[in-house]
Amino acid sequence: METLNTDICPNDYRVGWVCALQKERAALSFMLDVRHTADIPITEHDTNNYTLGSIGGYNVAITCLKTGSYGTNQMAIAVTHMKHTFPFIKHIFVVGIGAGIPASNVRLGDVVISEQWRQWDFGAEGSVYQPRSKPLEPSKVLAGAIQNLRTDIDMFGMKLAPQLKALRSKYRKLPSNFFFVNTYDKVTGEKITINKPSKAKVHYGLIASGNSVIKNAQKRDDINKHLGNKVLCIEMEAAGVVECDAVVIRGICDLADEQKNDDWQEYAAMVAAICARDLLKRLQSSFNSTIQVEETRRLVAQDIDDILQLSDKRSQIRIRARNKRETTPSVPKSEDSNGSHTTSNEPIPNLPNIFGSGIPNGGMNFGDNLGAGVILQRQQGSEFDRFLNSIMQAQPLSPGGVSTPIYGSGSPYISSGPMGASLPSVPSGPVGASIPSPPSPGNYGHGGSYRSY
Repeated sequence: METLNTDICPNDYRVGWVCALQKERAALSFMLDVRHTADIPITEHDTNNYTLGSIGGYNVAITCLKTGSYGTNQMAIAVTHMKHTFPFIKHIFVVGIGAGIPASNVRLGDVVISEQWRQWDFGAEGSVYQPRSKPLEPSKVLAGAIQNLRTDIDMFGMKLAPQLKALRSKYRKLPSNFFFVNTYDKVTGEKITINKPSKAKVHYGLIASGNSVIKNAQKRDDINKHLGNKVLCIEMEAAGVVECDAVVIRGICDLADEQKNDDWQEYAAMVAAICARDLLKRLQSSFNSTIQVEETRRLVAQDIDDILQLSDKRSQIRIRARNKRETTPSVPKSEDSNGSHTTSNEPIPNLPNIFGSGIPNGGMNFGDNLGAGVILQRQQGSEFDRFLNSIMQAQPLSPGGVSTPIYGSGSPYISSGPMGASLPSVPSGPVGASIPSPPSPGNYGHGGSYRSY
């Protein structure tokens, strides 16, 4: 499995997978195309532990109930914490093992995908009742994905065998009972290996969810009868997932009778995880569009606010620079040793870029620079603000050639003094760019002198 250590934040996750047992979590984790190893900030009261990754372009958060915790209430707490930490999770997949109903032709190793799930519980004297009368069901988006998966399975088969073979080849250290079942003959006690994934079926319909482990065929049949003889699977967590879009996927590991055991649990968890991955890949990508639009609008609004603040600072700089130019006497032209005149409007030579990327020096004027009428692209916040402040405090050159402290702490950009004075090395600029010493005399004007203003 590929791993990725990147700056992914909780808002980037759209799908949550929740299970009850560690073996179910292991099976789900092996479905990830990429594992995310970056640390994710967890909200203060979130007691879940997460495995993060992506499948087919969807970022997925996987969590499991704590050891010894089970039932609808614990599942409700886990899902609530997950949605607090990952606020943009849209769909919850409840994936793991369950008990099949033989009267509905559900067998060991089959998979049941919910079209509905209903809560049940035992009342007085063991009678079955429903705490919640209205059944829960997936959204239209998830229902559409289930239809797509069902169509593909009807046309091309479930293809469990090649997927199990590929997983076993990829994860050689994974226990073999995730890929086939080792059980024992009830009469002779001989070990029997069962591995017939080609005969496995996927069923779609009603799942019954309660807080009790069923190991009695009569109680199992009573639950099925109370819910209209439509139950395909009995499990213990799904009814805790309310007020969010969810689907329940269960691999059948027992038949809720007196012969209940753990022999099929790893295998059932693996086939359920494979179906969960296949279902996720058939989920229409359009379900992300609303969240993406909202996130884009937020980022654009933030950028606009930054631009307006920068524009306001730039306007203040220009106003201050204009006021200073109006109150400063004009600077007469000076003559060099050959009698030729120099002006203050000539472009800056090709010095290194001291403003950061995207701000060329070429073509800027000394006058523009000293007047601070410079259009700058936004840099890192604190450094750029320090640079702006240094410009805001800059003073224009006086006719006598007084230096202007425009970079650093009073560091002169242009030397003062009489004609021919050399320009000292300029220290690092406000954003950390180092400016080398100026060229040797002879590059500017006649007589190798720098221009005085």
